[in-house]
Amino acid sequence: MKSLIWKWEKIRTLSPRDMCIAVDLTRSLSKKSGQLLEIGVFQGIFMNTFLLNQPSWKAVGIDTYPGHPETRDYFLNSVNLLKLSEKINSHHNFDELDASQPGLFDLIHINGEHSETAVLNDVERSVKYLSQDGILVIDDIFHTEFPGVSSAVYKFVHSNSISPFLISGDKIWLCFPNFFNEYSELTKNILNERSIAYDNNYKTNYNMSKSIKNYQQIILRLEPRHNENFRKANKIPRSKYEQKMKIYELIGLFLPGILIVA
Repeated sequence: MKSLIWKWEKIRTLSPRDMCIAVDLTRSLSKKSGQLLEIGVFQGIFMNTFLLNQPSWKAVGIDTYPGHPETRDYFLNSVNLLKLSEKINSHHNFDELDASQPGLFDLIHINGEHSETAVLNDVERSVKYLSQDGILVIDDIFHTEFPGVSSAVYKFVHSNSISPFLISGDKIWLCFPNFFNEYSELTKNILNERSIAYDNNYKTNYNMSKSIKNYQQIILRLEPRHNENFRKANKIPRSKYEQKMKIYELIGLFLPGILIVA
């Protein structure tokens, strides 16, 4: 199990568990070089961290940055600082991609505009570029403020030949059906190696299926103790933001009633 490179200041938009899974799964593709497509790049934290850990890969980002030119500037500056400029191409929309090259991307990460219509459009257009053994990841699948994400994803899943295999909190991971069994087994091996807790079956007083369209799902355990076990096992550093939040948490624990403004 290889350690990952972490160079971030903020972590609110990046889960270390998700990044470990993304890197380990794509390493299993056994390709000397692959390509990442990200819809909704924002500050580039997912893309940049992934490329730091997959140095032979390249990436294409699509983001219009509506009303947020400063965010695009932050992204471009971070790309330069990390010396990733030659690995990344940025576009404003799908029309700038080469439609003559289906199966162009081995990993697609969708985190764009969160309305039902936009998510469905992003999934339908991007999956055409997914390689046969590629992985499609959609963010904020259960975000309480954006129910359209869930609606769009499930509409797409039930109308197309695509198989979800993992739910990692906010993200859902999918592949083409021919690779479902392979990715399910690979994912379980990765989770075990990384000390990431998960459920594959649900049995208490009832026997309930966790399947979607008859595809049994792997679901991560997200309780704080499981997160701490994962961090310690993988020596994951805390970002400045996390360190600050931890201090506030301890102050609130020992000095209850004090209002803390982050």
